[in-house]
Amino acid sequence: MRRIVITNDWQIDFHDQQAIELMLRYWREWQPTDIVLNGDIIDFSALQRKFRKTAEVIRRTALQPAIAEGYLKRLRREHPKARIYWADGNHEARLHNLTLDVAPELEFLVSSGGVASLPTLLKFEQHGVTYVGSYTTPLYIGDL
Repeated sequence: MRRIVITNDWQIDFHDQQAIELMLRYWREWQPTDIVLNGDIIDFSALQRKFRKTAEVIRRTALQPAIAEGYLKRLRREHPKARIYWADGNHEARLHNLTLDVAPELEFLVSSGGVASLPTLLKFEQHGVTYVGSYTTPLYIGDL
């Protein structure tokens, strides 16, 4: 029997650590077969115009990929047999969109497989994470 969990909108660096810990504790007990990280796991707040780009916002934004990768390592360690899927939300798309707006000739850096793409930065292959792409891309699991 498949046990599928879907989560989204952590928005690292604005995430609620206690809520995520509670969710992860439940997952350890329930042992899902499939884990779907369905967008907006990372916030990338410094890469949009809503917030002032203070030194602190820029510093914290720079840490967000490392925090997200830490969660991927943990998920893989706690769920070694689970299939883990990652879909970008509009917050993850901020990196790609900013590159297109400011320097479209550098899109190859942030496109899938590029050195600054999320699959590369977060080491999806190393952690056994399947990259779905945009949240608008359908994901089919099993017979669903």
